Amino acid sequence: MGIWQVQIWGDGFIRDGSTASFELGGIVEARNVDEAFDNAVALARQAHPELAQAQRPPGPGAVINAEEIQEFHDAPREQVGIVELYWSDANA
Repeated sequence: MGIWQVQIWGDGFIRDGSTASFELGGIVEARNVDEAFDNAVALARQAHPELAQAQRPPGPGAVINAEEIQEFHDAPREQVGIVELYWSDANA
């Protein structure tokens, strides 16, 4: 298992009746890049059930994409498993 720093973005989500996008960042533990992406999204989904709108494989509608995922060997242990998600309203 490795420690990974992730930057993820999403677009096309319906939230409170408006189209919204998000940026997500955090540090997760995973075996590889794909698992780091999945773990970060799963953690964020606990507080933001709207993320379930993005389907795999990608289709029309909401999408979630990795911006950057890299190994982070010197991550403080107390930050592992924490992700932060910030929404922005596309209609603003």
